[in-house]
Amino acid sequence: MKRIPLEVLLRLDEKITNLPHNGKLRHSYVQEVAACYQVSQSTVYRQLQQLNMHPKERKTRKDRGCPKIIDEAALFHYCQLVAAMKIRSMNSKRHMLSTESCIRFLENDGVIVRERLIKAPQGLLKVSTVNRYLNDYWISPDDVLAEPTVNHFEGAYSNQCWQLDITPSELYRLASQHPDDPRRLFAWSVIDDRSGLACSRYYLAEGEDTMTALDFLYHAFSRVSESEPELHGIPDLCPFGRPV
Repeated sequence: MKRIPLEVLLRLDEKITNLPHNGKLRHSYVQEVAACYQVSQSTVYRQLQQLNMHPKERKTRKDRGCPKIIDEAALFHYCQLVAAMKIRSMNSKRHMLSTESCIRFLENDGVIVRERLIKAPQGLLKVSTVNRYLNDYWISPDDVLAEPTVNHFEGAYSNQCWQLDITPSELYRLASQHPDDPRRLFAWSVIDDRSGLACSRYYLAEGEDTMTALDFLYHAFSRVSESEPELHGIPDLCPFGRPV
C-alpha cells in the first residue's frame, strides 16, 4: 500500500475537518488526493484514520437508530396501531395477522380511532422497519402480553420497613376463658425487613381490630427501641407498606 506523505494528510485533514461527511466538497478533496497518489479513496480515509487526529470524533451517524423517511412520533403511532391490530386479531392458538397484512390494511382501508379515520401513505411503511421498531418500543404482542415480572420489596436499610403478620393461635381457647367469651387467641408479629429482628405478642381478640393493632404496634415500637438502639421510633414504612 502506498503511503501518502504526512504533510499532505495533515493539510487534507485541515480542509475537511469542518465539512459535512457526505458533502460534495469533502468528496472532491479526497478524490483529488487519491488521484494524485494513485490510490483509492478508502485508502485515503484509512490513512487519515490512522493519524488519530480526532480521537473523540463520532464513528457513527448522529441520527443512528432514528427513522429517516418518517417522523419518529408518527412511526410510533403507526407501530401502536399495528400492535393493536395484531393483538385484536389473535385467536386461541395465538395466531394473528402478519405485519404485512396490517400495513396493507392501514394503507388501503385505514382504522378509526376516536371517530377519526387514520390511513398510512402508500409505500411509507416497510415490514422490516415496523418489525424492528415494534421490538425497540417494547409494544410487540409478545412484549405486551408477557406476564409481568414480580419484584418483591426488600428494605435497603434497617428500620425502613416492618412486615406485620397476624396468625390465629392453635390454642383456640384459654382454660380461664368464660364459655360465652367470643374472643380468640391471636399471635401478632412484626419483622424488620432488612435485619430480620422480630417482635411477637399474644392477644385475646375477636378478630383483627384496629385498637388491638394500635396497642401491639405501641408495645412493639417500645420494645424494639429498648433492645435495639439502632431500630428506634416508627419505621419509614408502616407494616402495611404505606409511608408513615
